[in-house]
This record gives sequence, structure tokens and C-alpha cells, in this order.
Amino acid sequence: MVTGGQTLKKFVELSCDGRCTDIRLTFYIMMFASPQFVLSQCPNFNSVSAAAAAMSLCYSMIAFITSVVRAA
Repeated sequence: MVTGGQTLKKFVELSCDGRCTDIRLTFYIMMFASPQFVLSQCPNFNSVSAAAAAMSLCYSMIAFITSVVRAA
């Protein structure tokens, strides 16, 4: 959860270029954890497999894009 929140915060900081207001890390962790909490309440993951795959893909893309931008 914390790593996801930190990654989301870094992504927002890099994409905003200083134009966005600063939000505490706690709120980013809550934004990242909220969909995961909702999905964890589903008894059968077959019904949400597309959503889980999309969240996993988005998380991976955020980490990849952040690392590419940081390296440049």
C-alpha cells in the first residue's frame, strides 16, 4: 500500500511539473488502497478479473513511466 501510494505521488509530481497543489502521502496511499479494499470484498475474483488486470497494468505502467522520466 505504501509503495503504491509513493509511486502514485511521484507520478503526479512528475506529470504536474509543479502546477498541482501538494497533497500529503497519506492521501495518495488512501487513493491507492481504496479500489483494492473494494475489490478485496468480492467473493469471486472471476467477476473482477478484468478490473484486477487493469489495476495491475496501471500500477506497472506508473512505475515504468516514473522510472523512465526519472532517468531522463
